[in-house]
Amino acid sequence: MFNKNTSVFLLACLGVPVCFVLTCIVGFAAPKPVKKLVSTSKLEPLSQTACIGIRDYVVGSLKKKPSEIKLESQISFEDTINKVKGTACQITTQSTAKSFKSIADVAKPLEAILIKQEWKEEKSGAADGSEGKIMRFNKGNNLVLLNIESSLPKDVKCAADVPIDTCYQNAKPEQIKYKIVLTGTRTTR
Repeated sequence: MFNKNTSVFLLACLGVPVCFVLTCIVGFAAPKPVKKLVSTSKLEPLSQTACIGIRDYVVGSLKKKPSEIKLESQISFEDTINKVKGTACQITTQSTAKSFKSIADVAKPLEAILIKQEWKEEKSGAADGSEGKIMRFNKGNNLVLLNIESSLPKDVKCAADVPIDTCYQNAKPEQIKYKIVLTGTRTTR
């Protein structure tokens, strides 16, 4: 009749006055069914012009040559925040700490140019850490996901008991690699 979780909640209810016990029992013994929302939306790449424009932002912002940037017109993509699947265009390049001292230094010019082009930063799904940064930008039904990952080569020894930041501080700038990926998609019905 009751599962393990219900038992835990009922035990918690025993410590409260009798008038609240009934609420606890009714609330946990007779849960309401949850309807799963089904999205009718799907994703498709931004227009070819928009994807090329984003590539050009990367060229200008990161001082890269067009030949150093890979542009894929259509890749499989899943927006895990909005739970929608489809396709997107993707722009990929690499750099080192010789050009940028930190992940934040890589992100700043890209963020600035997207905001200047009236993209709005979304906080949902954003992440920031020692080895990566994810930023989301939207403009209407369009989405650009900026993902920057850093890595060290295997010859940089890093003890398991030290923070990863220490390993990066001890590495030479040319050893710190950045992978920069911008993914552009739009929601369609």
